[in-house]
Amino acid sequence: MDIDENSLPFPGDEPLNIVWKKTLDRDGYNLSNVSLNMHLGTHIDFKKHVMDDHGKDSFNYYMGQANVIFLQVKNGVIKTNDIRHAYQYIEKKEKVLFIETGHGSKMNTEAYYHYPKFQESIYQFLMDNQIDILGADLPSYEYIKGDMLKMHQDLLGNHIYLIENLRALNHLSSHIELMVLPVPIKGLEAAMVNVYAKKM
Repeated sequence: MDIDENSLPFPGDEPLNIVWKKTLDRDGYNLSNVSLNMHLGTHIDFKKHVMDDHGKDSFNYYMGQANVIFLQVKNGVIKTNDIRHAYQYIEKKEKVLFIETGHGSKMNTEAYYHYPKFQESIYQFLMDNQIDILGADLPSYEYIKGDMLKMHQDLLGNHIYLIENLRALNHLSSHIELMVLPVPIKGLEAAMVNVYAKKM
């Protein structure tokens, strides 16, 4: 996800702020200070985001293969049965699953933050299929009912990392080569990532 100072953050979060400390005209070179929260662009959430976990997150990067499924969301609900149905037709199943919902077309608008939600049964589906990373064209992951952070707590608490704000998933196939490279700043609750993928 490309970001600039006009990018809309999650409601209540701070936007990107760029301060030019040095300029070519005045100093002979440019130098900028950048302030942003780690959830503004495409990013991966760590356990520290939603729980008091002093252990080190083991995610450094991911290079390998992944699956993509393409869903039609109805009435704002991502149904686990729809995920299960799409997933069963994938011949080679990987430990990374991306879900393309079509919601990414609303990115950088207020409507983007009125996102579809999951049924709680998604948790058991991911556990049963040993999925380690879940990604989607969504700004967050939330169950239809209950606390808005419960899905994060369930998944991150079981070492399932969450990638948010993915884009261009509709250009991919169901089986892809994938590379996820986080910004290597230690001790944070999330990291902005570059995500590279290509069809297999």
